[in-house]
This record gives sequence, C-alpha cells and structure tokens, in this order.
Amino acid sequence: MPRAIGLPLLALSGLGFPLSQFAIARLGRQGALLVAGITTALLARDAYVAASGTPARLAPVPKALLYAELAVAACASALGLRALRDQGISEATSRTPGAGEMLRRAALGTLFGLHTWRFAIYLGLAEPSPRRASPRSCDGPGRDPRYRGRAPAPLRGGRAS
Repeated sequence: MPRAIGLPLLALSGLGFPLSQFAIARLGRQGALLVAGITTALLARDAYVAASGTPARLAPVPKALLYAELAVAACASALGLRALRDQGISEATSRTPGAGEMLRRAALGTLFGLHTWRFAIYLGLAEPSPRRASPRSCDGPGRDPRYRGRAPAPLRGGRAS
C-alpha cells in the first residue's frame, strides 16, 4: 500500500476510539450503529484473514496480534450491540458509565490499539519483534561484505583457523 494512503489510514485507526466515542455522543443510536458496523467489519476481516491461511505465513508477533484482534473484535462487536438499546445509548453518553459500558469502551479501545499496531507493522513503521543480529555481523566467508565470498586472510604470525 502506498504510504500516501497508508499513513492517513493509520492515523484514522489510531483515532478510532475517540472518534467512535464522539460518534455515539453526537449521533446517538445512529452513531452506535456506525461503530457496531465498523467493529463487525473488523471482526469479519480478521476472521477471513485467519481462515485463509495467512497466519501460517506471519511472524510470531503479528500472528499473535491477529488472533488477539480477532478475539477482541468479537467482544467489541457483541458489547457494541448492547449500546444500540435505548438504555445503552443513555449509558454510553453519560459521564458516569456503568460496568458494562466501561467494558465496551475497554474492548473498543483495545481493538483499535491492536488494529493500529498491526497496521503499523504492515506499513513497515513498527518492528514485529525485537531485532535479531544480522547475518552480516557474524565472521566468516559470505557473511561479511569485506570478504566478498573468499576466505579471510590468515593472521600474521599465525595460521587461519
């Protein structure tokens, strides 16, 4: 994906939680429906990616993030449907939300956080796992560009090992 498209999408993903809260507060039931649609779309996309065999080709960290996002998307979608009720809308917009609304907000924030992290890895802006030593940092022929495919010269006064 070109960075000109990817970076704005990454920014929107990072702002997903505050934008979703704003949509529910301003639009009420329609905002909750919009947020539920977005979380369900993320759930469907993650389920498709997981079922298509892609996890077998992923590094361990992105694979774990995919499965975590899938589980959290299922929770956020289910809890988002609760906010579609009239009582849920009033609770979602209140200053003192109950335990169910706090759980919905936590699931939604976690979903957008995981999605943003995975998308940043996809765009190459984040490392999927801690850096490993480069094979070029090891001594030996073909590993270090100084050797250019030949064996290293023996040390003076000694023999090559």
